Amino acid sequence: MFFVNLPVGIVSLLFVRAFLLHLRRPRSAAPVKLDWVGALVLASEFGMLQLLIELVPNEGITPVTCALGLLTLTGAVVLLFWEKRMAYPIIPIDMLVDRKLAALFAMAVLGGFSLFSLVFYVPLLFQGGFAMSPHDSGMLITPPLLGTTVGGVVNNRVVTRIRHANGVMYIGFALFACAALYLVAITGAVPHLVWMACMGFSGIGLGLVLSNLMLFSQQLVARDHLGAATALLQSLRMFGGMLGTAMTGALLRRLYTSGVHRSLDTYQATQWFKSFANPELLIDHAEQAALIGRLIMAGHAGDAMMQSARGALIESIRGTRVGGCGSYSGALAR
Repeated sequence: MFFVNLPVGIVSLLFVRAFLLHLRRPRSAAPVKLDWVGALVLASEFGMLQLLIELVPNEGITPVTCALGLLTLTGAVVLLFWEKRMAYPIIPIDMLVDRKLAALFAMAVLGGFSLFSLVFYVPLLFQGGFAMSPHDSGMLITPPLLGTTVGGVVNNRVVTRIRHANGVMYIGFALFACAALYLVAITGAVPHLVWMACMGFSGIGLGLVLSNLMLFSQQLVARDHLGAATALLQSLRMFGGMLGTAMTGALLRRLYTSGVHRSLDTYQATQWFKSFANPELLIDHAEQAALIGRLIMAGHAGDAMMQSARGALIESIRGTRVGGCGSYSGALAR
């Protein structure tokens, strides 16, 4: 299914080739020495961080994760000292110590945390918790993507016409937080139009925020650091997304297994815990039907136990969404 991206990528490449302006450096300009070592260390650092974020929730504190953490810390120290020596660093150190830019970078991390946890785990809520079809789940997750575009367009039209652009950021954070909180409260009986409205408002709020984070960071840095600031902001958003998916997944797994174990205990069927331990069971209808059949043959209420597992998943995802709202509220407080 991922091959569908190939024609889209080819068309995008053709548009870039046809319409992107070719920028030429003035002949009088001094040559710029690219920081290849810094770029290599930075790429390795993000790779080790991603691997560490993936391993720790699954394996815990082990010799491998400790060694990887030590390597990550060493890489950060090496990168810091190297960038201080470079005339054209890949990450200018003075950007990291600027308080205003640090606040924007923190917002980017928290925004990525909330965005990716929403995009990854709300479809699980739709399909696993509320037994929606993949088609319906896909339709309900589309409005945030469209809303992000709409929010960005609206922001670009409005931000140049008002005196205090910070207010747009507050509106964007508030829209996303309110929509996420409403997603925690509503149930599967709510009409799909209400779901789509909540998801759309969250996307609009996110579009207002992301556009302004980019504009504000570019206004605060020197001209020579525009590219570095833009790239760092995008990278930190992706880092927040990695952190959000890993932490949300770990919390979801713990809450779900605890809830399922309690529900099975009420049916005196804790010996079936391994069959319910993975929430992906609630998406696979064939596996569900087979498990319900085995439960009925063993003398248990298979349908009721499966419904209890769905309830445990819904409550677990709601708990993780409260954490996502908390991270966005932290960004709003900044």
